[in-house]
Amino acid sequence: HQRVAKSFREGRVLLAGDSAHLNNPLGGFGMNSGVHDAFNLFEKIEPLLRGKGSEEQLALYDRQRRKVTHSFTQM
Repeated sequence: HQRVAKSFREGRVLLAGDSAHLNNPLGGFGMNSGVHDAFNLFEKIEPLLRGKGSEEQLALYDRQRRKVTHSFTQM
């Protein structure tokens, strides 16, 4: 079976990798998508930690990764 979380973000809690989605290991997308999640999330969190980002970046992470995950996991 394959699953995607309803949201990758709830307040200050963010899901990435296998905590956000579960998919068939065929093609190795599971581990690779976790790496993509981590890199994408770092790009959003790092400016926030420096006081230069906005919370909208975290919402953007949710939209970006859910779109990609649905296109691969729910096929």
